[in-house]
Parts: sequence; C-alpha cells; structure tokens
Amino acid sequence: GAGHQSFSVLCSASGASVCVLMVRPTLTFCALLLALACAAAAGGASPNCTRRRLVDDASVAERESAQHLRSWRRLTWRWLTGGDGGDERIGDERRRLGSASDDPCGDHSGHHIPFTFNDVEQFALFYIALWACGKLAEALWLPSLAGELLCGMVLGPRLSSFVPKPDAVMMIGQVGLVLEMVSCGLEVDLDMLVAYGPRALCAALLGSALPFAIAFGLATAVGLSAEAAYVVAIAAMPTAVGVATKVMNMGHVLNTPLGQLVLLATVVDDIIAFINLGELKVLADPNLGGVSYLWPVLSSVLLLAGVGWLAVDVVPRLVESKLLPRVQQRHHDVVLTSLLCAMAVGLMAVCHRTKTFPLLGAFLAGLSFCSIAPVHHVWAHQVKRIQYSLLRLFYGATIAFEVPVATMWTGRIIGRGALFFLAIAGKFATGFTVGHYSAHHRSHDLQNFLRAGFAMAVWGEISLLAGFQGLVDNVIDEDTFGSIVFAVLLSVFVGPWALRWRLWHD
Repeated sequence: GAGHQSFSVLCSASGASVCVLMVRPTLTFCALLLALACAAAAGGASPNCTRRRLVDDASVAERESAQHLRSWRRLTWRWLTGGDGGDERIGDERRRLGSASDDPCGDHSGHHIPFTFNDVEQFALFYIALWACGKLAEALWLPSLAGELLCGMVLGPRLSSFVPKPDAVMMIGQVGLVLEMVSCGLEVDLDMLVAYGPRALCAALLGSALPFAIAFGLATAVGLSAEAAYVVAIAAMPTAVGVATKVMNMGHVLNTPLGQLVLLATVVDDIIAFINLGELKVLADPNLGGVSYLWPVLSSVLLLAGVGWLAVDVVPRLVESKLLPRVQQRHHDVVLTSLLCAMAVGLMAVCHRTKTFPLLGAFLAGLSFCSIAPVHHVWAHQVKRIQYSLLRLFYGATIAFEVPVATMWTGRIIGRGALFFLAIAGKFATGFTVGHYSAHHRSHDLQNFLRAGFAMAVWGEISLLAGFQGLVDNVIDEDTFGSIVFAVLLSVFVGPWALRWRLWHD
C-alpha cells in the first residue's frame, strides 16, 4: 500500500542517515529532504490502497480520503503550471476541499469514521520525518526549526499532500506556541530584570526600532501598501528567544551577565512585537477605528503593570504560604500545573477581548509564576517535552503548510526575501548597547558587541507568526508571506553559524 511504500523509503533514508550523519551531515540533510519528497510521492502513487480493507465503511472513508488527496494534487499542479481553469476553478477547488475537511466526522453509510488507519500511519511518518529533519539541522549547527520548516513545506498540502487532516495538525501546532510563550514568561529572572532592566530595555527598543524602520522602508520601496509593509516590519522586530538561548548555552555564556542581558532584551522584543500584532488585528478589522487603535497599547501596558505586581507580591505569597501547605505533597505538581494552565487560558481570553494579541496572556501567565521554584521543576519534568513536541508541529505544520512552496522559488519572491533580510542589520546594531564598560572609561568591548549582535540577529517563531497573521487577516498576499519565510530562513542559517563561530573564536 501507499503507506508501506512511504514507510520503506523513510526507513531506508533514516538508516542511511544514521550511518553517515557524523561523516557528511550536509549531504545527509539534503538526502533526507529528497527522501521525504520520494516518500510523499510514494504515498500518493497508489490510489487503490484500500483493496485489502476488511471493513466496508472504512473502505468508503479511504476512497474519499484518496479523492481528497488527488484533488489537492490537481490543485498543486495548477499552481505549478498555471494551467487551465484559472483562479475561479482553483477557488472552487479550495472551497470544495475546505467543506470536505470541515466535516471530518461525516456520515459514511450510517457510521462516523473521523479518520482511518492510513491517516494515523501517515501522520506518524510525518512526525518522525519532522524529528529527523530537526536533528539533522542541529547536526549542521542550525536551529531545528530550519529542518522542521523545510520538511513541512515538502510534505504539506501545498506540494505533496502527504499529511492527513492538515487543519487539525495546524491547530495543534498553535498549542505548542502557547506553551512556548508560557515557558518564556517562566524563564524571566526578576532579580536580573531589576539589575539589567534599563540596559535590556534600551537594547530591546533599539533592536526593535531599527529593524522596523529598515524593513518598513524596504517594503514600501518594492511597492507594498502601508499595511503590508507594517506586517513585514513587525516580522523584523522580534528575536528568536529559543534559538539564541540554545546557542549561548552551548557557548557557556548564557549564565553570564552578557547572556542574561541578551535574554532579557529578546523577551522585551517579543513583548513589543505582541503589542504591534494587536495593532495589526485592529487595522485588519474594518469595523474598528478611531480610539480602537489605542486599545492594544493601553491594555498591554495595564496588563504588564498588573501582572508584574502579581508576580512580585501576590502570587508567590498566596501559592507558597497559603495554598501549598494545605495540599498534600504528592498533589503539588497537579495543583501548580492546573493553576498555571488556568491563568494562561484566562489571561489569553482577557487579551483577546481587550484587542491585545492573545499570546501576550500566555507570556504573562508564565511571568506570574516565574519566582515560584516548584513551578520550574514541574515545567521542566512534565511539560517541557510536550512543549517541544507540539512546537515542532508549529514550525512543520502551522507555518510550513501556509508557505506557497510550489510558487515561491521565483526571482520576485526570493529577491524580496533577500531584501527584507537586510533589516537584520538593525538587530546586529544592538550590540552597541550591551558593550562592557570599564570603571575608568567607557569603551565598547568588541567581543561582547559581536556576541550580542549575532545572538540578537536571528528571527524565529514570532516573526513567522507575524507573517502568518498578516496572511490570515488578508493584509499580505502569499508572495509576501513567502518572502518573509525566506528572510527568516536566511537569518536562521546566518545568525547561529555566525554566533557559534564567534564563540568558538573567543
């Protein structure tokens, strides 16, 4: 069957990859991507894959799934060739596919069959491929998101339609991003925030304003509207916290004053990006205007001030002095996890209703518990692995499935992506704000400048999310989104390699 052909191809590629990974990691990475494409082709090469099914109802579901897969393939071929039918037929095809996926539990001969065995098998193979590509990317001194994003682009509905139920997989990936934001809030060190807060704020403001201005200017220069240029500028503002943290930790500088300062600056970067994403949602809503444009900024400031007070004075005292002593020790983990999740959901709902970007609520929930030591233990031992597993789906599905991979390899999209990448110079310039100052004279230390500049010069999940949000709100088109993804991939390749080279040189 199709699944067994795909499984054979992937197993062969994985076995070869393990053998030569330490010898030729670059060739292994390229070979695995090629194998993924072959596996996807094998997954769609046998339309009669249900001939051995024993249950008639499951056979009906399989035939409908195969028909759905062939429809996606026809749609992809039209994107590739620009063939007959034009935009109207493509739109009809999209609407038909959307209606089919909207009712996954439709009536099949009186029985509800939401998925079949082949769906489970293909999803398992897809997830294994995501994991393998992420590990190969790390072997090449790249963030795992680079391999996961490329894998999702190859196996997603825009190219091979190998992954079943793409809408459901994309939604699950969003949960991974929520957990990532909660984790970022938990990792804030309040003592370090007090000690390095002013300099971190200065670095974050400079590291947000300069890329914003450069990206906005470049986007308008290539003919984008002000709203579309705003999306590109927002994507250039944040720093990939996870990528910078991993690289600095491998270089043994994360726990130094410089590492903590960079970490705080990246967190403030994300907060500023969240505020702008809230503004973007207001701009995309034609029913809002006037005073509504002030709501995202005002509500974000009030929430930050209120939750900051809770994190310092209220939550630690209530949890550690009032709640935990009244709960048996064996139930502490469940109670703390439940409280944190409840606060995350509640604050996200508050942010949504006050026109603030909801992920800010997830970050603030983590910030509320950042000074409670048992929460860090619970998160590290019970939630962290789930977070990484779901975040893999965010890169490989939520973002990758929306990339117009069949049409993005054009001079126009790649050229714009390379042009947008120039805005990374604004992130690199933040190294001026974190230089080492001696007691006798003020001089910028070149070593710290290069370390901080390369650590900040990486875009990641929030940049991709900004482009994705602009695409969903119809502020930018698919070509612009493809250019943003290409610029992010360039930063993911250049930034970590440069930072690792600098740390190794030092």
